[in-house]
Amino acid sequence: MCDQSLEAEAIRSVLWAQREAWNRGDLNGYMAGCWNDERFISVSDDGITRGWLALRNRFEDAFPDPAAMGHIELEILKLEFLGDDAALVMGSVAMALPAAQGIGSFTLIMRFIDHQWRVAHDHSSLTTE
Repeated sequence: MCDQSLEAEAIRSVLWAQREAWNRGDLNGYMAGCWNDERFISVSDDGITRGWLALRNRFEDAFPDPAAMGHIELEILKLEFLGDDAALVMGSVAMALPAAQGIGSFTLIMRFIDHQWRVAHDHSSLTTE
């Protein structure tokens, strides 16, 4: 890894692109920021989902159309490199869905895979009102 500040900006760019894709109802665009591999792991209040395709299918069932996806805002609170090809990202999330509002937090393991930063592990918790 050459310059950690440049790599940190690349990681932020992936997360901002995911946020923007989600907010325009583009599930494929959102999923592009995740490691497309069966070893991808997502942990949420609903349990553990293993594999990129499994998460894609779960989201497609939960959010059948762009309007159902609502709107999210992210804040990165910590970004720490764990080596040349891995980083820990912690942050907060606010989500507005058609039927509920939610706030929560997330911890991501980002990996540098095939010359791109991707979310390899996502642990998110959301409390809805």
